[in-house]
Amino acid sequence: MDQTTRQQWQDWVTREIGGSAARIRAATDAAIAAIARGESSEEAAAAARATTITVSADSALAQHADSAPSVRAADSLPAAPADTDAAARRELLDRVRARRASVSAFVQDQRPRGARLTTASMACSGLVTALTAGPAFGGPKFTQIAQQTFNLPSEAFVWRFLCFAAVLASVAAGVTTNMYKTQDLGARLVKAEASQGVLEGVEVLLEFGQVPVADAIKLYQQAIAEIPFIPDQAATAR
Repeated sequence: MDQTTRQQWQDWVTREIGGSAARIRAATDAAIAAIARGESSEEAAAAARATTITVSADSALAQHADSAPSVRAADSLPAAPADTDAAARRELLDRVRARRASVSAFVQDQRPRGARLTTASMACSGLVTALTAGPAFGGPKFTQIAQQTFNLPSEAFVWRFLCFAAVLASVAAGVTTNMYKTQDLGARLVKAEASQGVLEGVEVLLEFGQVPVADAIKLYQQAIAEIPFIPDQAATAR
């Protein structure tokens, strides 16, 4: 990957994510790796965000381990984190699963919708071009041929039809484009997919008892903080 592309992604990570030099470097590497695999810019951005959350989690866990009291050599083997409140772990695991279901439903609903809006905008813009290209390149001869082909009373009907159709197509293109931008679907999908990956990691850690409940709660809160636009199904059910 050329240095220009890497510098562009590093500038984006610094501006949009921030953090320590190690955090920025890890996020940049993840984005560049995604681009090298042929993924889109949105997927590369999602990979960068997911990596930064993972790096933050690893750092938090490392600090927790460093602050623990030293033990004898005979007890140096790591033990599974003590969890005196199994009920809290189960409740958090249920919340994570419910939140993952919410995010998955959002992505499945909004991705096709975003694709439809984009396709409609492109089709309408192309139609406007097609309607105006005939008179622009053909001139009077084009309108004469159109009049004779459709047996219209005069060339004025040809101009009126083309202008009216071009206006409708232009309005439709503008409406669909504004709907996509106003709802910020592209950015929301990127955040949702990144949070989905983090929540999946938290779920696995909880299932196998590899993280204390307090640390898992922090990771869960970091993930859902990125997706306030997705309602919590568990909270709604209660």
